[in-house]
Amino acid sequence: MVGKIVRLLGVPMSEEYEVQYGIPETKNGIYKKLQFATIRLDNLSSAGGVEPPFTYFYGNYKIEDGKDGYKTILIFNKAKEDLPQDAIEDTLLVIIELSWFDTSAKKIAGKQDYEAILEMHAGDTIYCAKGLNYNKQVFTAVQVGNELMLIKKNR
Repeated sequence: MVGKIVRLLGVPMSEEYEVQYGIPETKNGIYKKLQFATIRLDNLSSAGGVEPPFTYFYGNYKIEDGKDGYKTILIFNKAKEDLPQDAIEDTLLVIIELSWFDTSAKKIAGKQDYEAILEMHAGDTIYCAKGLNYNKQVFTAVQVGNELMLIKKNR
């Protein structure tokens, strides 16, 4: 399994969303900004360290259950340079916070209806809005060559 960590973030003062690849800040390999999960990165790079953003992972991930539905997700991350040249990205781990959403993807973490970490593959779709009375926006996981991307549908 090769993939990317993606955050789907609401743009302040707008109904729009922004797709950001990677996790910009970690402390000792742990991303703690989520209220429902902790993402722990285990660096597999030979270069001696991956500079933020922590984006790519290689191999599987592990989920540890905690109290009250809280989860810890261990991701084996690598620098893009350390991935095999012929590696085909097949998974996006998409982080959604504080948004109403509906999806065809597998939800691997999230206690409430408005938060999640999703495991997405090519063709999976997310419908999201900042509230029930807001316009829905549609994002789809699309395979382009060896790369899997989350793109916004404009129709």
